[in-house]
Amino acid sequence: MSELLELAASSRKNPSKAATKALKKNGMIPAIINDSKGTSTNISVESHGLDIAHQKGELISSVFNIKIDDRKAQKVFVKDVQQHCVTDKLQHIDFQKAGTKNKVKVFIYFINTESSPGIKKGGFINIIHRYIWCICPKNDLIRHVDVDLSEKTVGEFIRIKDLPLPKIIKSVITDLNTPIANIVGKKGQAKESSDNTENSKENNK
Repeated sequence: MSELLELAASSRKNPSKAATKALKKNGMIPAIINDSKGTSTNISVESHGLDIAHQKGELISSVFNIKIDDRKAQKVFVKDVQQHCVTDKLQHIDFQKAGTKNKVKVFIYFINTESSPGIKKGGFINIIHRYIWCICPKNDLIRHVDVDLSEKTVGEFIRIKDLPLPKIIKSVITDLNTPIANIVGKKGQAKESSDNTENSKENNK
């Protein structure tokens, strides 16, 4: 299960542009929490934790435990993000409150690429899907999985059935043989091999 990141938030009763601008000056980010019933709650969130996750590229793939004022903390995940067009600074965040069952994007991170025998030989990873949709229970909500490439060679495929997903989490794609990525040889490798074979045949004539 993804690590829960703690967030402190306050109710936001004034959604005007002036109020929003004042929030940002005070290190807060305007946000909204949606639930499965279609109810929305306007909030402002301390920017520090969100900025760190954003800078690491992990904001959209994280699960948060958010406490609004003195209320009980609730589990949420990011549904949408608005960024500044020039600075990429966070402007607004849409959160989704976790329900009993949640249809979420599970992002796929490829790790240990430098140890892959195929990549060491000059190959590269061809990514077909960067995420898949999954159905996750509230208590086992994840937003990403790590795929280890340390033993992958040229020609090998990573398929949905190879993803390290807990059994309780189900992919929306039912064909578990669907490819996620594969290790491809460097350009020209196949042609070079074919040319060498032809030259060898000519020399043996």
